[in-house]
Amino acid sequence: MTPEEIYTRGQDLCEAMMAGDVDGVMSRMSQNVMYSDYGVSALDMDFTAVKTFMAGMFKACENMQLKTRSHNGTQEFSVWEWDLECDFAENGQHFGFKKGAHVKMAGCSLQWWNKEGKLYKNHDYASFVRENPES
Repeated sequence: MTPEEIYTRGQDLCEAMMAGDVDGVMSRMSQNVMYSDYGVSALDMDFTAVKTFMAGMFKACENMQLKTRSHNGTQEFSVWEWDLECDFAENGQHFGFKKGAHVKMAGCSLQWWNKEGKLYKNHDYASFVRENPES
């Protein structure tokens, strides 16, 4: 794969996430995916759990903006560095944010891809960037 193809593969996933398209996100994942989001302690999720996780995230986050800083790698492995901003649509059970809070995160995703071009393993590492700890 060329660097452009690797970037495009990642952007396809990014665009599905920005659209809140759960099925679109899941169509890029292997049925035997193992997905962990260490930033929010959602670990070792299988396909069904990832689908539930994504639906919950899209419900909780309004006006989501997901920006790619870089997406590099090989056909089998890539690293996606990203920034995420959204407004919490509901009180965050695990994050301590109030409804309406503007949230910023910086993170990266380590991604393993199978021969069919599906994500079969993902590790997200992220941190909340709080401009106002009282929000």
